[in-house]
Amino acid sequence: MTKDQKSASKQPPVAPPLEILSAPSLAENPVSGAGQLQPVEVDELGSAHKEFAGFHQGYVSSFISLADTKASWVFALASGAILYFLALDAAREQLLKPSWSAEFLLLGIPLLFLGLSSLSAFLVIVPRLPNTGEGFVFYGAVAKWKSAESYINALSKKREAELTSLRLHHTYDLSRICIRKYGWLRKSMWFGVLGLLSAVAPLLMLKANGS
Repeated sequence: MTKDQKSASKQPPVAPPLEILSAPSLAENPVSGAGQLQPVEVDELGSAHKEFAGFHQGYVSSFISLADTKASWVFALASGAILYFLALDAAREQLLKPSWSAEFLLLGIPLLFLGLSSLSAFLVIVPRLPNTGEGFVFYGAVAKWKSAESYINALSKKREAELTSLRLHHTYDLSRICIRKYGWLRKSMWFGVLGLLSAVAPLLMLKANGS
């Protein structure tokens, strides 16, 4: 053994990183000899986590409500602009007798953007939690229980940490819903802006023609 190897063997072993210590361990199955994944126990959720779960659930719910409110306004604005175009005689005549003329394109482009804006605004309210079975938080899952007594009995067996975990899981699902809602809302607003801007030229054209 060399001098460097002797000095290295005297050094104390280096502890592995925390990520490795907290990772699930792979134990051997005594029957089949195959490896099994052993989950690591999660730390107990206390009163601070319970308070945070209540705060975050209200926080995400308020943003969902705000997205629905903004979507309703965008939908009303885009739909109103479409109806205004359809109320013009010259616009209806161009749309009922389509042709690849400049007038038809000037009318079609803003109506296309406004239609996409209305559709995107409508899709803001579509994302909902999937009703996959019995649960304790989502109303659709709660309604899957056979009776109120069975729901209450099952809920009474849950510890405080488990109830907090259920609320946090629900908040996570709501956050994913919120992301999808605001994605459609941004598209709706951009389509609406493009539709209104592109509507200026055909409106001036229709006004010049005396419509």
